[in-house]
Amino acid sequence: MEKRLVWNWFDLILVCFFSFGFLYFIFILLKYLEIKKISSLFAFFLFLIQDGILLFFVWILIIRKYRINFSYFGLKKYPVVNSLVYGFSGLLASLFLILIVGFFFNLFNLPGFSGETRSLVPIFGNGFLGFCFSVSAAGIIAPFVEEIFFRGFIQSTLSKYLGNLFALLLTSFIFAFSHLEFDLFMPLFIFGLVLGYLYLSTRSLWPSIFMHALKNLGAVFIMYLMS
Repeated sequence: MEKRLVWNWFDLILVCFFSFGFLYFIFILLKYLEIKKISSLFAFFLFLIQDGILLFFVWILIIRKYRINFSYFGLKKYPVVNSLVYGFSGLLASLFLILIVGFFFNLFNLPGFSGETRSLVPIFGNGFLGFCFSVSAAGIIAPFVEEIFFRGFIQSTLSKYLGNLFALLLTSFIFAFSHLEFDLFMPLFIFGLVLGYLYLSTRSLWPSIFMHALKNLGAVFIMYLMS
C-alpha cells in the first residue's frame, strides 16, 4: 500500500529554496576551484557537500518535522533483477528518444542539444584516484541522492497537487535546468522524463537509481578513456 504524503506545497517550496540556493553556491565554488587545480580529495569533499545539501534539507525540513522515513520517497523493497532490467531498458529507451529528438533539433538548428557533457576529469584529475572519485561521485552518490530529491520528493509532491503528467513534465524540467548545462537541456529533460516514468510505473526509486547510475558510469568511463 502506497503511503500518503504528509508534507505540503509550502514544504516543497522551502526545501527547494534552501537546497538550490546552497547547491549553486557550491557549484560556482567548484567551477572556480576547477581553474585553481585543487586536489582530487578536496574536490570529492566539495562534491559530497553539494549532494549532501539536497538530502540535508529534505531530512531536516521533512523527515524530522513529520517523523517519517525514506520509504515515503520510494526507497522500499523491490526485486533487484527487476530494478536492473527496468533500469537498463529505461536507459536504452532514453538514448533512443534522445537520438530521435536530437535529429530534429539539429535539422532545424534549435538550441538545447548542441553541447557536451561537463567532464569530471579536470575536477577530480585523470589518475586512478581521480577515476575512483568520479565513479563514486557520479556513479553511486549522485544517482541515489538525486533520485530521492527529484523523483521521490519533488515529483511525488507535485503529483499530489498537479497530477502525474504535469508533475512528470515539471520535475523533468527542474531536473534538466538544475544541472546548468543549457546546451544539453533537452537530453537531460528526456532523461528525466524516463526516470520519472520508471518511478511512476514501479512506485519504487530503485529502477530509476539503477538507470541513473548506468548512464553516469558510462559517461565517466568514456570521459577517462578519451582523456
